[in-house]
Amino acid sequence: MRAHAAVWIYAQQYGNPYPKAYACKRSKLQGINKVESDSKWLRGRGGMRLRQAWFLVPEARRNALMLDTPDSSFPNGTNGIIDERTTRGRRTTKTATAETNESSTSSVENNSQFRLKLSAMTRARTHFHEITCKEKQLRVHAEYNRGSLVGALTATIESVRSAILLAHAADSPSSAKDAFVAVCSRLTDVFASVLGATKFAPEPNDDPPCEEYPKTRIHKAEAKFLDALRDLQ
Repeated sequence: MRAHAAVWIYAQQYGNPYPKAYACKRSKLQGINKVESDSKWLRGRGGMRLRQAWFLVPEARRNALMLDTPDSSFPNGTNGIIDERTTRGRRTTKTATAETNESSTSSVENNSQFRLKLSAMTRARTHFHEITCKEKQLRVHAEYNRGSLVGALTATIESVRSAILLAHAADSPSSAKDAFVAVCSRLTDVFASVLGATKFAPEPNDDPPCEEYPKTRIHKAEAKFLDALRDLQ
């Protein structure tokens, strides 16, 4: 299996750390060592993710990238990836077209499955951080009613941390400005909850919530998130 030079440039500029690291590593290889290393890596999990990400790029953009990065080892009209395992001697145009269509269909199906798994993971992650943030805020009230200043401060700090993670997961900011606005909005909710608790005197006689219940909710939400994350890998 081989990838066009433009694919490796794409991996360095837009890929996640794993493809970036391999793209840097392969630049130090030469000849048959590079070819064999590329083929092995592209068939692996990291290579599959890179190929899926590459095929999600609009075709016009892919073609432009390949024109900007000429690769004499690739024939014209390719999509940037050649799987030599499908090559069986001389092929007629009809056979080549059928294999291309089959490969394209397989790529579309793989991309659709990947997007579905990614959406499921995103929902599970957001739900986990929502549950965690809510339970941490409730803990602030419980610790305040107990008269525990340390407990209330600790719960407030944990609420702030959960709110920041929730802003990243749920609001998906695409710039530093958007991230700042998202975090401020989430922290406003946290501080409003804390200030609401301190408007009244502590109620030590109030029945405290069961400590195991919020832990169970958080652990269940975390387990679903981790399952979805593993399914994506």
